[in-house]
Amino acid sequence: GLAAPYEDAAVLVCDGRGEALSHLAGVYEDGRLRVLAAQELPHSLGLMYEAVTEHLGFMRSSDEYKVMALASYGSPRFLDELRELIHTTGDGGFRVEPIDWAAYAKALRPGQDWGEEHADLAASVQTRLEEVLLELACWLHEQTGRRVLTMAGGVALNCVANTHLLERGPFEQVWVQPAAGDAGTALGGALHLAQEFGEPAAPMPGA
Repeated sequence: GLAAPYEDAAVLVCDGRGEALSHLAGVYEDGRLRVLAAQELPHSLGLMYEAVTEHLGFMRSSDEYKVMALASYGSPRFLDELRELIHTTGDGGFRVEPIDWAAYAKALRPGQDWGEEHADLAASVQTRLEEVLLELACWLHEQTGRRVLTMAGGVALNCVANTHLLERGPFEQVWVQPAAGDAGTALGGALHLAQEFGEPAAPMPGA
């Protein structure tokens, strides 16, 4: 909230893991974040995406963008199954059940060639992520009525999902804090303390 160039916005944080949470939904107003919902581990969209990244022969926590790109070569033919395993709960949270990735496509070693089944798995996971993020955003908009959505966390770096959210979601604007991971935690801590000590926080105009 403090990094965003908006004084009043809905907030959606979606990552692999924090200390005990993987997701937070709230509203930023009057310089304070009011939490409306949070998802406890082990349920995590980020960890789910990391797992399929590794299954497809890429480096987890690093190569997720390659899965996002691979999805463009496939068809989401495993979507119905993934809708059963990855779903929202109607209260701002979600569930990610254990997933046997090998049931959809055989595991790949790093550098091994991928086939149609791997592209289809990537497309299915990407599409389901987009659907779940849209459902979470719609719930948050119903609770807050805000015009702007600010996002943070590793999952918020999925630019394809963000485009889907902006085009089909209820928010007029979507702003993403680009420093995911430890860098974003440090930035947030610095901005928070600056505000506590009366220093005006300068929002981030860009990355």
